[in-house]
Order: sequence, then structure tokens, then C-alpha cells
Amino acid sequence: RDRSPSRGLGDVYKRQRRFRALNYLQEKGDATWNIVNCNVVITPLSKNERKVLLYSANLQVRGGFSDEAIRRQAIAEFITCLQKEPYNMSREEALGATKSVSTVNPRTIERDARIEEKLEGKLKELLNDKFLTRSECETYLRFEEDIQDEIAERFAKLQEVDCHSSDTEDAGKNYVEVLRDNLHDAFRELLLSLIHISEPTRRTPIS
Repeated sequence: RDRSPSRGLGDVYKRQRRFRALNYLQEKGDATWNIVNCNVVITPLSKNERKVLLYSANLQVRGGFSDEAIRRQAIAEFITCLQKEPYNMSREEALGATKSVSTVNPRTIERDARIEEKLEGKLKELLNDKFLTRSECETYLRFEEDIQDEIAERFAKLQEVDCHSSDTEDAGKNYVEVLRDNLHDAFRELLLSLIHISEPTRRTPIS
């Protein structure tokens, strides 16, 4: 049998729409569609094959999910599944298959996969909490792991600042929140400056 993850997956969304259309026609009294031919897959699938089918359908139909964190996790998990039995793809082959299945921009898929695979610990938690942005986390990947941990520790302390206590809400705009955001921006710019100093010939974002 053809175990290609893309076999038949391109029609998943079309089939769902066809099914809804047939139900609509029946509700309208169109008896022409009372009987419809369909193909049923009866071949047993492994747990990994079922996961590949599920992720493929979601990545295609939903455009990789509406939430960035969920999308990143789905892309990374899909790539991992394709490297296992029965597909046994290399990482690059699995990445290419993901691009062919998903409606997400190929460059975004590459970035999502890189972040999910390389970013660890508290930095990833801060990204998933939307305290950090994906673009700045791509920058932090350039630092060694111990420096990443130190960066995460600093940002975690900023995240813990209570910006909405009763003592800070008298002014029209929350002063503590503004101060925290300014510190965040200043620290980010400092880290960017350090990268530019250490890598004078490298100015383009990580792809």
C-alpha cells in the first residue's frame, strides 16, 4: 500500500464540504443524492499513521491552527511522526512533506519547526504565554544555552511584576505596566546590540 502521508490528504477538506453539501441537498428534498458512492479505508493503521493523518488534515484545513503555539507544536509533532515507522523520512524530507500538506507559508513552517525544536525551558513558556514574540525568540536562539537560561530568568522576573494592583491603577495609564514594557524593550535592544557586536557580518534574521 502507498504509505505517503500526502496520499488522499489533499481531498480531506473537499470531502468534508461535499458531505455538508449532500446533507444540505437532502434537507432541501433533492432525492438525487439519496445514494452516494464512497470509498472506505479498512486497512489497519498504526498509532503513528493515525497521528499523521490527523495532523495532516488539521494543518491543511485550518491553515496550521489559529493559535501560534498550537500550530508550532503541531508542525513539530508532524515532522517527528514522519521520521518514524513506516515513513522513515529524514528531517529535511519531513519538513518538505509538511510544507506540501500545510497551507502555512513555507518560511513560517521552517521558523516554527526551528523554534519548537531548539527553544527550550522558560523561554518557550514565555513565548507560549505571549510575553515574548516569535521574532525576538528567533534572535535569542543565537545565544548559547546558558545565556538563554539567563535571558529567560530576567524576562520571567519582568513577567511576574504585578501591573494591576490597586496601588497602581489611580493614574489614567498604568505606570507600572508602561515601565515594565519599557524595560522589556530596552533589554531586547541590548541583546540585539550584543549580537551585532559579536557577529558584525551577520545582520539578517534567522530563517
